[in-house]
Amino acid sequence: MKKFVVLAVLLFSSVIFSQGFKFGVGGGLTMIQGPDVLTKDFSSGGIGFGGEYHVGAKAKLSLPVIPLTPIAFLNYHIMSSSEEIAGQTFEATSSILSIGAGAEWSLLPGPLSPYLALDVAMNSFGKTEVKTPIGTFTTTGESRVGINIGAGAEFTLLPAFDIDASLKYSVFNLIGKESGEETVSALVFNVSLLF
Repeated sequence: MKKFVVLAVLLFSSVIFSQGFKFGVGGGLTMIQGPDVLTKDFSSGGIGFGGEYHVGAKAKLSLPVIPLTPIAFLNYHIMSSSEEIAGQTFEATSSILSIGAGAEWSLLPGPLSPYLALDVAMNSFGKTEVKTPIGTFTTTGESRVGINIGAGAEFTLLPAFDIDASLKYSVFNLIGKESGEETVSALVFNVSLLF
């Protein structure tokens, strides 16, 4: 039995690595699109999130013959804003942790390979903290299922390294919304260094 387990692990490892398993780290911009309460300035009744940042990790498993590549990813979106109104400072902070999986459909093979992408993600919203002159207001986060759809390209930089860049439209709370909960969406531009 022990020999069988060792043989199975060796075979599984050789299949994964011979098929082109890639892993990398990266980051980019998260451009919040909605709802209005997140994107409008404090002076307009919102909390002013716009072009925010994220960091993350990505794994890809290239399969032979078919142009479909399974992926897995983790992104941590960091959101903050600050505005001064009549000498008073207003600030807001929040975050979203996205863990998901999906597929990329390669359009052309080669050193520069464009693709279309579709992902499903579990999104954990961190607490939102809003500091105003009259006090600090905090809301707790929830977890929701969302989707990402977009396009990207993978570029072979060196034999051991690839650069992967993508632009996706993300809906963070497509499934599991409560009654009256507005859709949280963003354009997510990501660049990863894969090895």
